[in-house]
Amino acid sequence: MNAAARLAAAADLQVGRVVLRGSATAVEQARATLPAALARMRWPAVGEDEILVLRRLAVRGDAAEIPARAAVAAGELARHAADPWSPAADSADAVRFRSQLDYRACLIHDLLAGTAARRWLWRHRAALLARPPADALADLLGEDALALPALLDRVAARAALPALWRALAAPAARELLHAIAAATGWGHAIAVALEPGASRATNVPQAAGPTPRAAAPPAASARFSLGVLAAGLPGKLPATDPRVVLHALLAQWSAAPAALARSDAGERLHETARELVGAAPTAAMTRPTANAARGAGPDAPASATT
Repeated sequence: MNAAARLAAAADLQVGRVVLRGSATAVEQARATLPAALARMRWPAVGEDEILVLRRLAVRGDAAEIPARAAVAAGELARHAADPWSPAADSADAVRFRSQLDYRACLIHDLLAGTAARRWLWRHRAALLARPPADALADLLGEDALALPALLDRVAARAALPALWRALAAPAARELLHAIAAATGWGHAIAVALEPGASRATNVPQAAGPTPRAAAPPAASARFSLGVLAAGLPGKLPATDPRVVLHALLAQWSAAPAALARSDAGERLHETARELVGAAPTAAMTRPTANAARGAGPDAPASATT
């Protein structure tokens, strides 16, 4: 059996592909019993928020033996897992992400670098990688919209934030704003900022049920100050451009997230967007820091094991 599997936790097993070889009877028996049997196995332990990705497992046996042997083989691979940020990851048989944020930040980095489609560790994201890069980035950023500031903080720490802003087209930024609106309940404010003259908010989803509590702003909130965000905007854009509104939202989210739920939040967000497009970035805003190297971020491990 050859399998590409992703283990997000001991109780969360995702198998990408299984190839069975044997007699027709043996294959049919294995096909019928393997899913439930694999789910019952004791897979390698991972941290609460870690993600372990295995390249492949190859084991022999009958339908009753394969699950246990696969779990043992997975444990051996997990002990030698490489850091997905390291050069060793491409030749490794397993990689270990330290957290969901680390996982998404690494995938964003590879999408921006144009390397994601040829790296084995992203095979399980084939549907995402088949999309245009800007749409793929918007989908990835919106997977956990409440964690967006923290995710962008990790992207910024690895010096990839300017490239992200350049790659995020206006339609993709609008889709990301919709994902944020659905998760936070800030849909009215976002709709007003996108269309200040509109009499009512349209085409921007609202959160279902009680308004969720927004994620705390990132510790390094200076990364999302107006000056830094203005420096990341591509050329002259109107204040209603979705990319400008997204930047304005991040600035408000970092500085005063509670204000985004107020009745005048849309007008305030629009004013922040106008301030952004009127700001003149300085050289200091665009110059990278000494620590802005790949792997130098707060989530970068001391050694690589995937």
